[in-house]
Amino acid sequence: MISAHPQASGTQPAGAVAVCDPGGDGSRLPVDASLRGWRCSPTCGACCRLDPGERQEALAALDEDARASYLEMVGPDGWCRHFDTGSRRCRIYDERPFFCRVENLADLFAVPAEKAADFACSCCRQQIRQGYGGRSLEMRQFNTSIRRLRQR
Repeated sequence: MISAHPQASGTQPAGAVAVCDPGGDGSRLPVDASLRGWRCSPTCGACCRLDPGERQEALAALDEDARASYLEMVGPDGWCRHFDTGSRRCRIYDERPFFCRVENLADLFAVPAEKAADFACSCCRQQIRQGYGGRSLEMRQFNTSIRRLRQR
């Protein structure tokens, strides 16, 4: 899903032309070479927390039809009704809406392509922090995976 962030943070190294597949579904994001291969954690689901009270910026980034679809997906507990809380997986992953695809974050929030990967990582951190906490296992796993990619 999408996250609220006023602007992308960080800078890309000169000549950043590599791509990554953050969702593991063949989508591609421009990314500096240090993040090549980055993928979402398959059982995180932090971005599936859709509570409109917590996602005002996300709602504002969507057009009227997408906003209506987003709101229809919100379950009574604030989580997406397609998110299986037991397995922590999306039941409609292959058919999920465009606003649930990390590769669309930059376009939705008008972030330049060269900052798309940094923006996506920043959004993930924000979502994980809000959903599970800054010291959660999910955050540690995310930070470890990013750190490993940058050490290559």
